[in-house]
Amino acid sequence: MPLRPDDLSLALKGLFKVPGWKNYRAGELAAAIAWASRRLSVEPNDGRAWELLGLAYRDSGDIGPAVDAFERASMLVVLHPLSRICLTECYAVQKRYELARDLYLTQADDGTDDSQLLLLIAAGLEGINEPQLAMDICRRAGELDPGSGQVMYDLCFYAMRCGCTASLAESLAWKAVELDPENVEFRIGLASILIRLDRIEKAMWVLRYLAKSQFQNVNCVCCLERIATLYEAVGEAEGMRRVRSRLLEVRVRENELPPAPRS
Repeated sequence: MPLRPDDLSLALKGLFKVPGWKNYRAGELAAAIAWASRRLSVEPNDGRAWELLGLAYRDSGDIGPAVDAFERASMLVVLHPLSRICLTECYAVQKRYELARDLYLTQADDGTDDSQLLLLIAAGLEGINEPQLAMDICRRAGELDPGSGQVMYDLCFYAMRCGCTASLAESLAWKAVELDPENVEFRIGLASILIRLDRIEKAMWVLRYLAKSQFQNVNCVCCLERIATLYEAVGEAEGMRRVRSRLLEVRVRENELPPAPRS
């Protein structure tokens, strides 16, 4: 699923006064589920408690209970737009693809003026193998937020999925970097495209920029692994060594690996 709902918490402001919200927002999903369950045992018609329960189950990966909670909530209150997207994601996980597609498109047509919600809908459509529809929705997000590098980057991805020309994909990736030059993911994606086009010198320029200005600030394991793969693809041994060293630092800090024993 594209994002945890609390990344767009303002879209759920109707839940701010619900006691279990703080647990949910803090990622304490078991506590949020426990609170909502207790509340609903006393007041089974509390629609917002059902909605919160759906969100917490969704984030826990318990798709069946999440769908049940969201559907119960929808009979009692109007779900927040983000909760509706989360419910639709759950339908997609259940492989109810036609239902998910129709609901995504309905939500996009409901007049939302939130570009982030539209990007979530686009990501959901791509996830059920509807890249053309995803690109259409992403364009609408761009109309609302023309200065968004994320929109340009997502458009690049969807355009490639739709079989666009390499030159179009490259231009969209460059635009994303231009709009948000400090975004590591955008630069990695651009370098990947350039390597595919056999424009190695340009790709190395993008990677060298990362190494000089941002490299020690990269804390994402996935991003670091992609950078290492790119360095390996162009035969840049020194760059690959630096990336592997940084990757080890991040993994040790995140306790993914134990610290190396001292000699």
